[in-house]
Amino acid sequence: MSPSLRVLGNLNGGTSSDSGGSSGGGDKATDYLKYIHAEDGTYSIEGKLPNFANSLNFQNDANLTSFNVDLPSLSSANNMFKGCKNLVSFKADLANTTNIAYIVQGCSELISFEADLSSVTHARFAFSECTNLTSFNGDLPSLTDGYCMFNGCTNLTSFNVDLSSMTNGESMFNGCTNLTTFNGDLSSMTDGSSMFYTCTNLTSFNGDLPSLTDGY
Repeated sequence: MSPSLRVLGNLNGGTSSDSGGSSGGGDKATDYLKYIHAEDGTYSIEGKLPNFANSLNFQNDANLTSFNVDLPSLSSANNMFKGCKNLVSFKADLANTTNIAYIVQGCSELISFEADLSSVTHARFAFSECTNLTSFNGDLPSLTDGYCMFNGCTNLTSFNVDLSSMTNGESMFNGCTNLTTFNGDLSSMTDGSSMFYTCTNLTSFNGDLPSLTDGY
């Protein structure tokens, strides 16, 4: 038995189908979501929503394992996948998203996160308790608030990111006990209190702190 397919057409009025992989209305090439259901009850989502600006909510969905959707108009992804404990892979165009606070908090099986985060300013607890996440590579040039962003990511080992606009890095890596390498521009950071608290394996740090006022 092959996985079942459910395709939602244009979200502004299209219809849906569970049988053939084609939508009954709207322009599927413009706005669509494709749900792929597995025999064990889990499912993945693929699609494109270039005109969709409203937030999507998949909080605490234990059956979602993969999400691959372009959302270039989305402004906020706050809490979007919080508590999705079986989410393994996330890939999305979030080029205009400014708020990703709690986006994948508690997604303990997450191992792959790929997204354009160039507009993100707020990322509080964004990846907190993502205990299977081992590395994070990407730019966050607009980020100002990184409070507890990777709190409790116990398997995170390396971090190489542009943080040139961040002012608040308090507790950002608190509890990242396996972090060994940090490489980031911290030139705007004023609050770095407890930033690397309990990071007992950190051996390589590359970042200037000319604006730091609180590093307790």
